[in-house]
Amino acid sequence: MRPVPSWPDKPWLTIWVAPRGTMRRILDSDPTRHVLLLAAMYGMSISFVPRGNIFGNFLPVWAVLLLAFTAGPLVGIIAIYISGAIFRWSGSVLGGRATTEEVRAAFAWSSVPQILSVVLWLLPGFALYGTEIITGAGPRMAGNPLPLLLGLVPRLILAFWGEFLQIKTLAEAHQFSAWRSLAALFLALLIIFMPLFLLLLLLVGLRP
Repeated sequence: MRPVPSWPDKPWLTIWVAPRGTMRRILDSDPTRHVLLLAAMYGMSISFVPRGNIFGNFLPVWAVLLLAFTAGPLVGIIAIYISGAIFRWSGSVLGGRATTEEVRAAFAWSSVPQILSVVLWLLPGFALYGTEIITGAGPRMAGNPLPLLLGLVPRLILAFWGEFLQIKTLAEAHQFSAWRSLAALFLALLIIFMPLFLLLLLLVGLRP
């Protein structure tokens, strides 16, 4: 009798250095585990930018946080369902075998660096600038490039690593090479942005 695959030990850590092996054990044991949690956390993470929240100039801090912790998770969950469908299709065109559920898991687990980058920005930001780090406004933030660097540098580094993990985890889900995974990502992005580009050209062409 074939043994039941076990959940990987500390996948939050091993996904960084062994993405394909970790992803395979996740997919074989329970591809739905923690996916919605990670999607919600990712949605919250993109609610914050290194120079403060876009609503910070006209909303109080409590309202900014309310939006981040309510709309953010909803956006993240919706996005992962849409991404799962699109990238399952683009991978299947190139010979991939992943289900939509498995693609969602791949995207969710590859978002761990993005989530961590916001934590690494907010913790020292709160310590140095208090709630001004959320709104991007205040006497300590005005004309000060340090908050921007504090957020931008780690986010760029971790965003690069997150993209690397995304290629690897998607490749494992589809059971093909990392190069084919990269091609599947480009194909999906082309499908997403081409209609927008054509619409923009149409609107420009209609201008008097």
